[in-house]
Amino acid sequence: MVVIGASAGGVSALLALAKTLPADFPAPIFIVLHVGATLPSMLPELLSAVSKLPARHPESGELIAPGVIYVAPPAHQMLLEGNRVLVTQGPPEKGFRPSVDALFRSAASAYGRRVIGVVLTGFLSDGALGLQQVQQHGGLTIVQDPHDAEQPAMPTNALALLTPDYLVPLAQLGPLLVRLTTAGAPANRRSPGAKPRGWVAAKLLLLWTVLVPGLARAQAIAVEAVPPLAFAAMFQQYPQARQITWRRFRAWYQASYTQGPARRLVRFSSTGDVEATGQDMALGALSQPIQHTLATYYPTRTFCRAIEVTNARTGGLTYEMATCETALSRTVTLTANGRKIPRPDYGVR
Repeated sequence: MVVIGASAGGVSALLALAKTLPADFPAPIFIVLHVGATLPSMLPELLSAVSKLPARHPESGELIAPGVIYVAPPAHQMLLEGNRVLVTQGPPEKGFRPSVDALFRSAASAYGRRVIGVVLTGFLSDGALGLQQVQQHGGLTIVQDPHDAEQPAMPTNALALLTPDYLVPLAQLGPLLVRLTTAGAPANRRSPGAKPRGWVAAKLLLLWTVLVPGLARAQAIAVEAVPPLAFAAMFQQYPQARQITWRRFRAWYQASYTQGPARRLVRFSSTGDVEATGQDMALGALSQPIQHTLATYYPTRTFCRAIEVTNARTGGLTYEMATCETALSRTVTLTANGRKIPRPDYGVR
């Protein structure tokens, strides 16, 4: 059986994976995706629309069937016991319900060497301990290459805890799962002491993330950590928002989202008041004073994102430029005349 955990960026990753799985895929697949506790999950419907396999939220106690994608429902833990799947309202783990760790741990205990555990894109570290349990019980472990993940924290934290059997980009995951679950196919398990391809680069990414100061000023957070008033304000005021990710810096909560072709952001107080809004803009559209400041004071940096931010209280504009590194990106905040201003009390990405 296959157990998969994902968080931010997980919907698009899971849809891409589901498209690659054949109708005769022989194993059941269990998915935990972090979602808001008060919102219905449309993931089974989305997966069924693109996959040859049926997808659904399981009923507690139902028999496990091969070739079915089981998705943990919101605000519930999904566990495996014998040949049945259990859906409970057990306590959150690390603030998550559903929890990737809880699913992985129950699968490892019930199925041992027959488990394939997969950690995909997402914030924070849910899934790392569970994947370690899968490995300790003899199961196969797969981690998405952090350089390939939309949000590298979950893969990176898994790599900090264990050496997986496979470290792969998302495009290679489907064919790999087919090969590993096909009857008679060799497991091709990593030999003791051997490192999967991409291991050195992934470890360097982890090392830089931990050691280089000032790289994580805006902390990624799960939706469960967003204050209810800020969370509700986001969906009431921006109902067309898609691909929403949350970050926190001090007292502010930032939602980055897609609406139409543009990537936008909005920053909330804990009571749901809008403090600032922003929209991506072309780097070439930045004013000459801003471009002069960037070239003069940051000559060794390559900037790949610019955001025009409007202060909701004053209407004032600032411009935030992010460097191109995925996990190591830094942001410079300037006024329209190119003057650098102190970093405000909220995150930028």
